[in-house]
Amino acid sequence: MRATVACVILAATGVVGTKLATTPPLGWSSWNAFHEDIREERLVQQAKALKDLGLLAAGYSQFNIDSGWEAHAMSEPGPARNSSGFLVSNITKFPSGMEGTISQILSLGFSGFGMYAPMTPPGPDGVNRTIGFEGKDAAYFVQIGANWVKVDALKMPKDPTWTHDEVQRWRTGINDAGGEGSFFFSNCHCGCMSNGDQRRGGFRKWCPELTDMWRTSQDVQPNFPAVLHNLDTLAGIGHQAGPGIGWNDPDILEIGVNYPEWDPSTPGLTFIEGRTQFALWCVTSSPLLLGFDATKVSADVVAVVGNKGAIDVNQLWAGFAGDRVWQDGNFEAWAKPQPHGVVAIVVVNRGETLGSDVTVPLKSTGFNRTTATIVDVWTSTTVAQSVQTLVVPVLDPHDSVFWILKSVDTFHNESDVDFLEH
Repeated sequence: MRATVACVILAATGVVGTKLATTPPLGWSSWNAFHEDIREERLVQQAKALKDLGLLAAGYSQFNIDSGWEAHAMSEPGPARNSSGFLVSNITKFPSGMEGTISQILSLGFSGFGMYAPMTPPGPDGVNRTIGFEGKDAAYFVQIGANWVKVDALKMPKDPTWTHDEVQRWRTGINDAGGEGSFFFSNCHCGCMSNGDQRRGGFRKWCPELTDMWRTSQDVQPNFPAVLHNLDTLAGIGHQAGPGIGWNDPDILEIGVNYPEWDPSTPGLTFIEGRTQFALWCVTSSPLLLGFDATKVSADVVAVVGNKGAIDVNQLWAGFAGDRVWQDGNFEAWAKPQPHGVVAIVVVNRGETLGSDVTVPLKSTGFNRTTATIVDVWTSTTVAQSVQTLVVPVLDPHDSVFWILKSVDTFHNESDVDFLEH
């Protein structure tokens, strides 16, 4: 997401992850492609396109919107409310109302619909426009059929003293509204960040106790250095995520987003850079939230984000979320264990020049056999057999390899082999 948006996404579970966050979320979010230019017809078109492209069947079943759905007060900052204090949708953009829009999208087979709520600072009279309405807002989102709410910290003071209490109020509001065990809750920029920004409170014990996923970084930007910055916030914290705990969140995916359509000064990522971001998000168990216009996305991008082997790496669990395991100059490796002793690894060239061959010690990846067979995730072809070191070929700037390391003696039955040979 762009730097103008910070977020908190909420779910109502007593201890998060028990029912909702058993795997990193897969879905689509409206912000990168459309910012606030969302409306009912456009969202239904996106949902239908995602289904027609096979991405709904591939697992991207959570459909989320960002800012732009709500009506705004004419003379005060923040969203408009009715006489009872409940939020009001923009009826011009959403003639069926939010409940009708959600119903249309869920009828296509999506498993959930995510809403957006801004957390705005005090107005001229000192009254905050959203804080204090958590219970009413939670009740509204439950009533209209949403299963996910994103609360945007936006321009709130960077003061860690209010973060826990605000998150707790939202969780209580969701529970009281009947959403306990069925609403997703992720904390973004409301504490829990791991990139050294302690102004909103770094990662705390209550982060996994109250939330299903937590942003580790600032909003991702449509350029590769920004992607690497967000990636770096995951280094050393693979242990703090997992089923029954929650997930580290370095923000949504930039792959396939065509920024020049509405911002000619922002080229976005190249195809290679987008593929690298997707691979790195897979191998770190990060949420996979697509951000492109599904009616215009290229077949090459669809092939990447729909790759079953890559999605399997993200979704399967073997005790650790993934982390950086090796560095040498501009080259580094990120690895994640998979079931049956298998390891998934991404080696990336972070630099701006063509890289030479590099050798990654097998032991550094966490693979516990003396030799490995290497399978390319993108092509499902065998790269090498019975190797003791990983020789990575010359990589263009920002390019990567995405490999599976396996050993024949790790397999116990035919289904184990099928996981690697799609």
